Amino acid sequence: MTVVVFSFVNILMLPTDVKAEDLTAACKGAIANAKTSLQKVPNVLIQDIYQKKNSENYSDSPAERPIEYIFHLTGTVRNGRMVETGIKQLGNSPKFLKSISQNIISKCNSIGAVYFGSTLAAVCGITFGLMGDGTVKEFENVDAPALGRPLKWGETFCS
Repeated sequence: MTVVVFSFVNILMLPTDVKAEDLTAACKGAIANAKTSLQKVPNVLIQDIYQKKNSENYSDSPAERPIEYIFHLTGTVRNGRMVETGIKQLGNSPKFLKSISQNIISKCNSIGAVYFGSTLAAVCGITFGLMGDGTVKEFENVDAPALGRPLKWGETFCS
């Protein structure tokens, strides 16, 4: 019961920092649906939600979609240890995460990418973004330092 109460309080305290022009009912609904869907996965909690500018990582990001929406997830704690099964399940469910991303991107006019990260791998996560052909695709993990160049839209770096 304690975990359920914590989860409920955690959801209520999360910021939804979408720019003012995106605060349409459809965008708010897509973000609320994403939160609900993620929280339904056993042993998954949303630790934080925030956004950043796509231009922080990409010089070629779509100008009309300047925002990356970020879900930072964690597991429930039992007997002093984090239960990792829910986070691992999400990592093995790219279709589920893509569906959430497509819904957010289609309903929120300034969001070009959605990132799902976890406390298990703080710098590794899964990103889905709007591509030039109008489809939402998972970004490819590349070894950016070895490439000797900045990331291109559609790539992500996992150290």
